[in-house]
Amino acid sequence: MKSDRRTFIKKWSIASLGLATAIRSDLHGMPLNSSPTSAIEPEIEPLPSGQLHARLTDHGEALINPGMGWVTYYYSNLYQNYGSKLEPSDTVRYFPGMNTVFLRIPWAFVEPEEGQYVWEILDTPAQRWIEQGGQVGICITATENWMGSGTPKWIYDAGAKSYEVDGYLEPDYDDPIFLEKVENFVRVLAARYDNNPNVAYLFVGHYGMWGEGHTVLTTPKHGKSWGVETQKRMIDLYRRHFKHTTLCISDDYAGHDQRGERFPITDYAFSQGVTIHDDSILVQPPPNSWFHSEMAQLFWPTLPVVLEHEHYGGSVERGAWDNDLLMKAVEDYHASFLSIHWWPDRFYEANKEIIRRINRRIGYRLQVPEITWPRTVRKGEKFTIKSRWANAGVAPCYGGGYPCFTLKDEKGGIVSVLTDSSCNLKELPVSEADNLKSREITSTFTIAPAHRDHKGTFFRTCKPGTYDLYLSAGKLDGTPIYELPYGNHDGHRRYKIGRIVLLDYASRMKADSQIPVECRHRLLSIVTMCLCMLSVYAGRPAQLHCLGNGNYCVFGQGADIESIFGPGYSSPSYIRLIVQDMDSTSSSRIPGTAIWEHTLYKGGEIVARFKDFIDSKSAIYTRMVECLKPFAINIHIEESDRITLHHTSSLLLYKGRGLPFYGDYNHPYEQFQNICSTGNSELNQVEPDLFSLSFKPGKSELYCIGGASFQECDENSRLALTATAPFLLERTKKYWENYTNRRKAFEKLIPESFPMRRKVLDQIDNVAIILKTQQATQGAVIAGHRYHLGYVRDQYGVSRGFLAMGYFEEARKILQFYWDIWQHFGYIRNAQAIGIPGIFHQHENDEVEITGYLIIQAFDYLNNTNDVAFTREILPMLEWAWQAQKRHLVKGMLPFNGDETYVAGGILPRSALNDGSAEATLLFIESGKKLLSFVEKYGLWNSSTILSDRRLLHQTERAYLQNFVSGRQIMANNPLRMDIESMPEYRHGFCAGSHGVLETRKDSGGNYLCPKCIAEGLTLPVIERKSYFLPSLALTPLYLGSTVIPRKILDHNLALIIDNYKRKGEVSSREGSAITIGYEYGFFLYALSRYKEPLAARILADMLSIVDETGAWVEYYNNGVPMGCNYRPWESAINIEAIISYATSYNK
Repeated sequence: MKSDRRTFIKKWSIASLGLATAIRSDLHGMPLNSSPTSAIEPEIEPLPSGQLHARLTDHGEALINPGMGWVTYYYSNLYQNYGSKLEPSDTVRYFPGMNTVFLRIPWAFVEPEEGQYVWEILDTPAQRWIEQGGQVGICITATENWMGSGTPKWIYDAGAKSYEVDGYLEPDYDDPIFLEKVENFVRVLAARYDNNPNVAYLFVGHYGMWGEGHTVLTTPKHGKSWGVETQKRMIDLYRRHFKHTTLCISDDYAGHDQRGERFPITDYAFSQGVTIHDDSILVQPPPNSWFHSEMAQLFWPTLPVVLEHEHYGGSVERGAWDNDLLMKAVEDYHASFLSIHWWPDRFYEANKEIIRRINRRIGYRLQVPEITWPRTVRKGEKFTIKSRWANAGVAPCYGGGYPCFTLKDEKGGIVSVLTDSSCNLKELPVSEADNLKSREITSTFTIAPAHRDHKGTFFRTCKPGTYDLYLSAGKLDGTPIYELPYGNHDGHRRYKIGRIVLLDYASRMKADSQIPVECRHRLLSIVTMCLCMLSVYAGRPAQLHCLGNGNYCVFGQGADIESIFGPGYSSPSYIRLIVQDMDSTSSSRIPGTAIWEHTLYKGGEIVARFKDFIDSKSAIYTRMVECLKPFAINIHIEESDRITLHHTSSLLLYKGRGLPFYGDYNHPYEQFQNICSTGNSELNQVEPDLFSLSFKPGKSELYCIGGASFQECDENSRLALTATAPFLLERTKKYWENYTNRRKAFEKLIPESFPMRRKVLDQIDNVAIILKTQQATQGAVIAGHRYHLGYVRDQYGVSRGFLAMGYFEEARKILQFYWDIWQHFGYIRNAQAIGIPGIFHQHENDEVEITGYLIIQAFDYLNNTNDVAFTREILPMLEWAWQAQKRHLVKGMLPFNGDETYVAGGILPRSALNDGSAEATLLFIESGKKLLSFVEKYGLWNSSTILSDRRLLHQTERAYLQNFVSGRQIMANNPLRMDIESMPEYRHGFCAGSHGVLETRKDSGGNYLCPKCIAEGLTLPVIERKSYFLPSLALTPLYLGSTVIPRKILDHNLALIIDNYKRKGEVSSREGSAITIGYEYGFFLYALSRYKEPLAARILADMLSIVDETGAWVEYYNNGVPMGCNYRPWESAINIEAIISYATSYNK
């Protein structure tokens, strides 16, 4: 019987405490991942075709890779087993393939008093392994038979029911008090360890003896048993809080000796993404060496299976140990992890041969037996590399990855990185022990391709020469992840396979034909920029709504379509659809989706009903029309190049390269759009650029279909006409339902007593759709219908909105967008095109403010997700942002960014740009604190650098009050930072002579003039140097969580704002101004709710009252009237975060 282990375990675990186990000096401290001594150089054979063919031989040694390998127990319920003999520096690195430490420990040890946690007992051994690149497994148990109670005593004191067996307590796993305390603990545990890349897996351990999901030792004595529903409840409890970590249950959940393939509880665990951990391998002699290898067949194809053998000494003593059977268990279960249950050095010494054999099969083992590549390649021309890949392990490479080939020079510098995104290595079939299953991959690459348009030819610097060719497997960006079984690596998991000659372009292009990337498209047309500036003060804008899938975007105005652009969000719009001769339109959005419904009226009767949506997977906008009376839609085409009319149902539009998508930033690619209809409709040409689509009673469909190429547009058109609108609608509904279901459960989080609760819940839904529809697949969120760019500052607020609603994936994608750009160019500007590398929207002082926001945004994401790995990945970009700010520090102050909100809105004069900025300087301080704490915590910088930067931060913080606080009022600027003579002589930015944004030179009065103004002899008065008090600026420290400004000063400034509001009845950005920036309501509510001010409820009502018909806040308000750009993500995100903060903390 498997239960022999149950009677043996207590005796053995206690007796083993006295074992005198000496750790051998020749084992301790051996380096992990040292170069294999048996590594074989690739056999390279020249082919008649001029190619080179290499055969690579597996060195046969252990690999250290994520999500697999050997596991050693540090705590096996008892403190003593089996890590108590290890020195602090001993992480068992002598054991080949040992990469994970397992910590199984009673709950009572971790939370001895309610809310008082002893994390030290977990984090201390964990960090020893993590520091060496290892991982950790965790199991917290509720029942132990070697101590009085695995569950903390205070839980029973609170009234939780228990059962006594042989002097120890077992909780009633259905008891509501017990479950409440477990949930509280697991919630805290998840906040600490969920989504942590250092955690390999975590046990659902609060059920059963030793966390193993059985009560076989206790139920016969106290008579109480529990069923599947109890087990499901415990799984659900853990899964609610651990949304990203691999969770596992013991196979004993299904019965410790019940053979079979499928069980209700394991089926349920699998449905929840929870895997199994069989902890009873070789407990008994054959034929009962294990019971549940059939059970594992459901799990291993998609989830890692964990095995654990019996306490080695006990298994040997009972004659149950068999090396060949241990090997067979790994094969039969397709195990990714194998835990040793013994003193690691003793086990290693006794079992070296089986360890070696298992290391060649456990988990996954990526091999590349053959590679063929050209001896020579030419810059700018396509070439292919053929490689054969295999997984020689027993389990899939669950984390996935992609083949990559890297060219490096003789100094080890990276010349070219070539990743094949067509093959995800997780899809490689698992091989049998004697039958390697491989897949041939043909990869096509181009090194340093040239880009040509009517303004010239552009290419990156890449010298011809002979380079080393390396092989790796990892991320799409070329970052290696996986160790491969070969030698001759570069220390970063890239493996040298041979040499390759890189030739220059076939026709040499002169270097002076290139235009620096940062200079491209930087001059805005005068007319467009003037219009953009004047739009802030224009009349109330028509309310728009957005339909978007990240690639194709439509802005509607009621039933009219104001703009259509894509594929790609940084694309031009040149189509408008206007419904003709209607009296009124009623429009509404289906909750939880970006699907809009419109009802059209004329003469008091319904003429038609529309249902509008963009397909979730393609560039297809669909309008499903139910026509009751004849009507028409006019189609306006702006500056058409080519228009092809097919019969009476289709209009194919072609636009050549160079069409502007914002200002004079031109789109570098061709554009195709197809407008077509089905049903009772007819398309006619009215004028060269005007068409009329007439509808008769019945059902019809109108499609607007995009494509980056004619082929793509044509294929999307065929999809629209063959798949049918109902099919596209159904899958789009599912897409939006999935998105909405990922949101936090605000129905539960916001108390019933909260004022205007229903409106708030609806507004959260509105903003969730506003943000998602305007987020491109690349991650950036456009700044509204006018601005088809990704603005750094705007996306900081958007990121906070996403995080507040629980959309962590979307928040991460914003950072990924900037990381992708920074890796390519080495800098970030005020705004960048989306999906078009090299187009930047640059303003004055672009290295300040936005750089601070970028750093803080990264750590806001980290604090919400604990995604340390991603934060470390993007650290080079954050370091650049930090250094960029430091370059502009003068007298403890940073200047204003030229697109800073108050400046762009005309609230603060542009002449103050070189003054000290209270906001930019505060961002420098707060971003520096977060960055330095992070790099110090993880040992990423040397101590002298950290000390130097901390001194600089301290000096800046000490000077802050002197620089920006006057008479307890926080000033927006300080002219003392720089006099006119010290200002830069040249800068890229707005011309004081109103010629737009371009290169300028300073005159004697501090005005910056463009060459045209200088040539015309324009003279302007000396710029005014004075300080400005903007009351709302005092809200920024509270929004950022800053403690730089003392509470009494913040209280004083908040009192001024409250007084101003009570006098005027509205929030205003500056005394004497009627203009309010759209997000200042959010800032104000954020501060009021933090201070528990009763006025918060009134401000909430005001905020909701100015939301437009589509559920959005806009860019500016003038006496409460919306102005500027509407359907704005930035303002909407900040405001909804403030509302969420207020609502979820209400009456707490």
